[in-house]
Amino acid sequence: MFLQNISKFISNYRYEQATAESITVIKAAFLDYFGVTYRGINEQASQIACYTIDEIFKGNSDLNLKASVIGTNYKTDVLHAAFVNGVAAHVLELDDGHRGAQIHLGSVVFSTALAIAESHDLTGKEFIEGVMVGYEIGILLGKIVNPQHRNNGFHTTGTIGAFVAGAVASKLLKLDDEQILNALGLCGTQSAGLLESDHGGSMGKALHVGKAAYNGILSAYLARNGF
Repeated sequence: MFLQNISKFISNYRYEQATAESITVIKAAFLDYFGVTYRGINEQASQIACYTIDEIFKGNSDLNLKASVIGTNYKTDVLHAAFVNGVAAHVLELDDGHRGAQIHLGSVVFSTALAIAESHDLTGKEFIEGVMVGYEIGILLGKIVNPQHRNNGFHTTGTIGAFVAGAVASKLLKLDDEQILNALGLCGTQSAGLLESDHGGSMGKALHVGKAAYNGILSAYLARNGF
């Protein structure tokens, strides 16, 4: 009922309902946003973010970061290849899982590892190293937080999965200790996934896997560039 009421409010709201005072506040807030953003783009964090997105999407630094979407003839950037493959790997609920850690690891680990290994032309040995790291970290963290984590309504594959993807990406991108620490911290602040999406029969549960891979990879690239 609560969400239905919110949906109804969103659907029915019209500009005419806003007071003059509210509109004035919104205008002031926008000016504030524009001003701080215009200045903030010059800060180090913003510059690293810009460089990283350019690196991933445009192949900066002479890289051609393209990876395959499994089952198609389509290649895209490393982030979105991992995202789509992650969704596809989990949507049938047939991907491997670890009972003690209560997590589906393969869908996150391999979606992440394949995208980076292909785009960076890594060796099979390097690929396996990244996969092994992902499984070890995922099982360890999953067993630490569960069963309480799952009992509290969280989807471990989405939440811990972000750390798993970050670990895999960090290994394959050959980050140093400090960069890995930063990458995992960035994973933690993006970690998400609620089991209600499964109970409600929605597509959100598969989305968690795609986002875990996406967030882990993005975190590793950002950390490598000094974020």
